[in-house]
Amino acid sequence: MKKLALVLFLLNIVSVYSQCWSTIYSGGAHTYGVKTDGTVWVTGQNTYGQLGIGTNTSQSEFSLFSNTGVWSNFSLGSYHTLGLKTDGTLWAWGTNPAGQLGDGTNINKNSPVQVGTANDWVEIKAFVSHSLALKSNGTLWAWGGNGSGQLGDGTTIGKNVPVQIGSDTDWSKLGIGQLHSFAIKTNGTLWAWGQNGGKLGDGTTVNRTSPVAIGTDTNWDKVYGGINSSVALKTDGTIWSWGNNSYGELGTGNTTPIYSPTQIGNSNWLDINYTYHHVLAVKTDGTLWAWGYNNSSRLGDGTTINRNIPTSISNENNWIKVSTGGSYSLALKSNNSLHVWGIANDGMLGNGGGIDITVPTALGTCTLANENFIKTQITIYPNPTKNTLNITTTIPLQKTIIYNLLGAKVYEQAFNDSVDVSSLSSGVYIVKFYGEDNVVLFEKIVKE
Repeated sequence: MKKLALVLFLLNIVSVYSQCWSTIYSGGAHTYGVKTDGTVWVTGQNTYGQLGIGTNTSQSEFSLFSNTGVWSNFSLGSYHTLGLKTDGTLWAWGTNPAGQLGDGTNINKNSPVQVGTANDWVEIKAFVSHSLALKSNGTLWAWGGNGSGQLGDGTTIGKNVPVQIGSDTDWSKLGIGQLHSFAIKTNGTLWAWGQNGGKLGDGTTVNRTSPVAIGTDTNWDKVYGGINSSVALKTDGTIWSWGNNSYGELGTGNTTPIYSPTQIGNSNWLDINYTYHHVLAVKTDGTLWAWGYNNSSRLGDGTTINRNIPTSISNENNWIKVSTGGSYSLALKSNNSLHVWGIANDGMLGNGGGIDITVPTALGTCTLANENFIKTQITIYPNPTKNTLNITTTIPLQKTIIYNLLGAKVYEQAFNDSVDVSSLSSGVYIVKFYGEDNVVLFEKIVKE
């Protein structure tokens, strides 16, 4: 009764051979990526459960986190993660000593836990010890550590559940730093609060426990807080920066601190990202730029020399999106290929670990035509199965790994055309095959 399960699998296959990505997220030392088929993948440090895969085991390669249609957005902090589902519910996982998960406890979680019961969340931000979120009604919410007033509720008392900040209903976008916070209103004005030292941009070094307006401009589009500095993009394509400047992260050509927003360069910027001490940016012509701290070659210019002005990275002009991690960087090209560089030993680059990467390097290839060819080369039967999974293939395979739908590894062996799955619980699993020439393929099976 042998049938080609391939016909059924083609409706549900998740393949990473092509390595085609649509969105990327970076944290302190962990990474999330969404593929063009809508599936979500995770890699990197997992000491506190920040990958959300049900274990505290770090990953050096991307593991499946979720199938298509479940999640709409993520924000990765240093050691915790926030996620929005497509139904508008808010979820959190990872470290939680300051209550930054917002679930009413201070206990770490290695799987997603729902934050409250509301289903009207639209934006989220996470950093080290606090979290921010917006609801569809334009209200602003915060929770976690608050020693510097970074929650914005007028106090310095931490909260382990979301609390509304003020009564305004015209908040539209968020930004977050280590101990400071930002929000942009629907009228384009910028507001800041928390630890200052110049990184709030209000011209002072005084901490603020409630949101204060930063100037009077009405064309702010994106804002990012790092450890001691801040960077923002306006709707006119200009980049502005302020705060501490020890590593040249303000991009002003020196290391002098600035206490109010100051423009960097011209007005042809498309996208920026800043999290810790280095900045990545893409211009409207598709070129890639970086500046700031360059330890572990996180800038991608092939050196470890700090840069205090925007520095061109590569001579290509098809970059569209960037993301900065603690000591690493990610970028997408217009062909949906993912490029990684910086420190590699914690697995956040998803390349198996190893030595640092000094220039943007493609993670796999993005060739959908080849992907479709590979799919036709493997047959799995029976499916569903009770005890044994049989595999026939016309291409050389070297290893088989099976994951549950939380991304936890439940089986790993050298490739064999027969796999004993009798010990697995009933449910849906993903089988990952490794082959020659970096061929990696995923198939979905059902264990009865």
